[in-house]
Amino acid sequence: MNYDDDDEQGLLEPPKHDMLVIRFMGDNHDLILPYCEVANGDLISVKNAQVKISVVKNNVLETVEMLYSKFVELIEKTFDTKGIMQLSVQLAGNYEQVKIL
Repeated sequence: MNYDDDDEQGLLEPPKHDMLVIRFMGDNHDLILPYCEVANGDLISVKNAQVKISVVKNNVLETVEMLYSKFVELIEKTFDTKGIMQLSVQLAGNYEQVKIL
């Protein structure tokens, strides 16, 4: 692991992929996964209580926007559970983790 010498807090280098940080009901630890391993597409932005995703559908690049609540439903559907207690995302190349739930 490499630490960024310029950052006084010693943060790890930002991820190369969009990341999800999930905690399921009953767990006392977070699960960190690349978004592309959980759902099709790439995260474009996460701000103003909306998530914007780019998805290739029928060889056409589409942009989908959804409220945080719909994004949580999408992730719950992917894991076939209603038990997500915490959900954050970290965009590729960015240190900031955005809390969704």
